[in-house]
Amino acid sequence: MKSSTFKYSVLTVGIAAAFGMTNVANAAESIAASTPTIKNIASATYKIGTVAQTAVQSNPVTVNITQSAAFSLTATTTDDNAADDYNRNIIVTPKGRVAFNHILTNSGNVEDTYKLNLAQGGTIPGSTQDASSYDLDATNVTYIIYNADNSVKSTTTVTGTVFQNTDITLKPNERAEILISAKTAGNVGGNSQNLTLSAVSDFFTGADTTKATLTNIDNSITRAC
Repeated sequence: MKSSTFKYSVLTVGIAAAFGMTNVANAAESIAASTPTIKNIASATYKIGTVAQTAVQSNPVTVNITQSAAFSLTATTTDDNAADDYNRNIIVTPKGRVAFNHILTNSGNVEDTYKLNLAQGGTIPGSTQDASSYDLDATNVTYIIYNADNSVKSTTTVTGTVFQNTDITLKPNERAEILISAKTAGNVGGNSQNLTLSAVSDFFTGADTTKATLTNIDNSITRAC
C-alpha cells in the first residue's frame, strides 16, 4: 500500500483571487503550480475648499499569488508491501467480509470536489484474479471527513452501490478516511478477488484530464477457516 498524489495550479486571476493559500504536500498523487499576477491601482478624488480637484491614481501594485492544486488517495490497510497503491492479500472467509481502508487528502490550496466510485476487479501486477467478486449492495462504506485541524467534520455510511454516486468536497488540507467493509460473493477457499476505488477531481477534470483520476486496488484472498 502507498499513497498516490495529483497536484495542479490555478490558471486564472479570477480563481487565484477566490482562494486562500497553504503549503502543498506530497502524497496515488497529482500536482502542478503556477503564479498568477494581480495588479491593483488605487484612485481618489478630493476638494480644496469647494473646488473639486482632478482625480489622482497610485502607482500600480503587482501581487504574485502561487496557487496549487493537489490530491492524494492512499491505501492504508496493513499488508506486505508499504510501497504500492494496493491493499493486497487481505484474508477473508468464503462469502465473508473484509476491511479495506483508504485516505483521500486535498493537499493543495484550492477547494476541490471528488467523485468516488467502487468497481469490481482491477489489475495488480503479479497477482491473479478469478471470477469471484464483491456484493456491493451488502458492502458498507463509511467516510469520515476531517477538518484541517484534525477535528471530525462529518461521518456518513452508505452501501457500496450508493457510494458509486458519491461526491466529497474537501477544503485545503482536509481529508476523508474511507472505510470499506466489503462483502465477498461466490468465493471459495483459494480465490482472489479485486475491488477498485477511484477518485476523480473536478478541478483536474477542467485543468488536466490526464491527472484527474487516482485509483487504489483492494485485493482479498479467500481462506476457509
